[in-house]
Amino acid sequence: HLSRVAVDIVPTGDGGCELTLTQEDVLPEWLSRTREGWTTLLGQLAATLGESPTAAAAGSGASAARD
Repeated sequence: HLSRVAVDIVPTGDGGCELTLTQEDVLPEWLSRTREGWTTLLGQLAATLGESPTAAAAGSGASAARD
C-alpha cells in the first residue's frame, strides 16, 4: 500500500515560515499511529528550531493524516 506525503512551506512575513504536512491514503488501522508519528517528528523539529513543540503540534495543519 502506498500513501502520499505533501509538505508545503510558506513564508509568514515575519521572517519565519509555516510548514503544513499532509499524508493521504493512510490505511484506517494506521491512522492513529501515523498521526502520532508525524506529531512527534514535527514537535522534535520545532524544538530543534527553538519553537514550542506544543504550538507546532497544535497548530492548524501542523500534521494531518487522511484516508
